[in-house]
Amino acid sequence: MDTLKAIIATLTPTETKEFRAFIHRQKQKKERKDLELFELLLLPKKFKSKEIVDQLYNDQSYNSKNAYHTLRKRLIKHLADFIVLKGMDEDPSAASTVMGLVSLARYLFDKDLTQLGWNYLRKAEEMAILNEQYALLNTIYNLQIERIDDEESEDLKVVIKKHAENKKIVDEDERAMIANKIIMQQFEEIKMAGREFNIELIVAQVLRVYDLSHVVTQRPKLLYNTLNITRNATLITKNFSSFVPYATDKYKQAEKYNAFNKSNHWYKLSILYMICHALYRNKRFDECNKYLEEFHQNILQFNQAHYHKFYPKYILLKSAIQNYQGGVQLGIETLTGAIHKKGLRMSQEDLLDMKLNLSVYHFNSGEYKTANKAIMDINHSDSWCEKKMGIDWTLRKSLIETIIQFEMGNEEIALNRIRSINRAYSNSFNQEAYKKAKIFLDFIRYYIQDTRLVKEEKFLKKAEDALGKVPLHQFGIQTIAFYAWIKSKIDNRNYYDVMVEMVNQKVEVFA
Repeated sequence: MDTLKAIIATLTPTETKEFRAFIHRQKQKKERKDLELFELLLLPKKFKSKEIVDQLYNDQSYNSKNAYHTLRKRLIKHLADFIVLKGMDEDPSAASTVMGLVSLARYLFDKDLTQLGWNYLRKAEEMAILNEQYALLNTIYNLQIERIDDEESEDLKVVIKKHAENKKIVDEDERAMIANKIIMQQFEEIKMAGREFNIELIVAQVLRVYDLSHVVTQRPKLLYNTLNITRNATLITKNFSSFVPYATDKYKQAEKYNAFNKSNHWYKLSILYMICHALYRNKRFDECNKYLEEFHQNILQFNQAHYHKFYPKYILLKSAIQNYQGGVQLGIETLTGAIHKKGLRMSQEDLLDMKLNLSVYHFNSGEYKTANKAIMDINHSDSWCEKKMGIDWTLRKSLIETIIQFEMGNEEIALNRIRSINRAYSNSFNQEAYKKAKIFLDFIRYYIQDTRLVKEEKFLKKAEDALGKVPLHQFGIQTIAFYAWIKSKIDNRNYYDVMVEMVNQKVEVFA
């Protein structure tokens, strides 16, 4: 594809309108060849260069061809300026602000407004330090050294000293980036080989090689990056028990060093969420509740700057624990309150998670029609959900829909849903990560086709052989929740009671 057309194809309809206005920013012209070219390249048809030249200039002369190539360059420059400025406008981060201040200082220097230029350069330095933008600080100190002959400048020795100290931190950041890439690669190799691993040992060895062992707990940004990598490895292996002590120990060390402040509060909240989530997945609910309280208190600090991002995550974990500890109605109230909370702007992903969990909690309380209504409120196709939320989430949604339909008495709809799931996930079911889901799906089908089978010795033996004598602690929470449904049918007991017992390890899967 033509590179210029490829760039234009990335613009949304709204951005296309904004670009048309942007191209007129300097002066309004009745005829703009660059805008004409833009409109032609917006069309789905693929024009050859000769066709475009004909439409723009009505001839194929040498001058017209030269003018066309000059026009392309001008349009590319307009697009580049538009994309950069729009990116800065939509990115409220400190990096954008600092870059803007440095650009303004350069502009003022060029216009001989030296004192004003230094005022903005000092503001850029303060903001860069406050927000740990050390790479940009390097640029600022280089500009200060470049302008050291100005009457308003800093003392050269002071600037050189600050520059040298900052270079050490930039070097730390670079070493940390390399170390994190190595850690990621090692986890990937371990995953491919299917080997057991010790998170703390792997990370400690790499950090020691790059002389970062002590630095990480004093720099929240570096600590977050390292923990995020180890957490991703944990999510793949489901080995949350090894992540929890490592993450909590590093968090406490950072607290001891007073490493957290207003400027790096996002990292503190992100680390606290990782700890809460790992404790939850490890079924350590009482400990999780303690950290959740600390998480909640921190969310409300500093004028609720990060409220909209982190409060929904707090609600999702809080309601889940209420559900698994026997308070399903509390979980429903907590989620419903958040979904309808005025002024709360949550991401689409968090809202979808809430809607799916709300459906599950209504199912747990035996309100099958309400559960079905809640899951239908998601109102998106499976293919859309898979692109937005991933295979795991969409498969879970499909399994929940199936058992809701069965419990509502719609056996044929449930069987059709099973056939649809088997077709959609036939390739995924060959992978180790999805084998338990396939087993569960098969047992739903066996049970729906003949509910009497559940009492037969053959069915029980099949269940034991398929699932194996696996200790409950080796099952994830969501896996236990699904298999509790089978056990409730075998034991002829209330599903929610069985599920709560199993999650809290008061009963084995198939005792």
